[in-house]
Amino acid sequence: MTALESAAIAQAKAAQAKLGEARELLLQPNPGSLEQCRSHFGEVAQILEELIAAGKPGLTPELVDSVRQIRQAAREFQTQMEHGSRFCLGWLHMRMGVGYTKDGVPLMLESMVGSMPGSGERRSFEL
Repeated sequence: MTALESAAIAQAKAAQAKLGEARELLLQPNPGSLEQCRSHFGEVAQILEELIAAGKPGLTPELVDSVRQIRQAAREFQTQMEHGSRFCLGWLHMRMGVGYTKDGVPLMLESMVGSMPGSGERRSFEL
């Protein structure tokens, strides 16, 4: 294995480790942990950009496996974030909602969400 291949594998492993740390941070979300998580995602993106910029150093099975694991972790984070977002929107609607449109879109209290002055129309959050 060349030094370039070893460096690429080390970078991929570092990205995996950052994603693991982010996963742990998201188990107890609070503003501080979410900020750290955002920082970890930025570091992972930087690592991946460096790997792409370096070109293909030789796709060893270990590197391919690491990249595959990073891709899977990213998909899991996407699902987790989408679920969390929908969960929060559901709680928001339970607290401030006044019903649904005929298309099933939640309607929120006009005074909490705001509307155009004088329009008298309620605004909704679109998914």
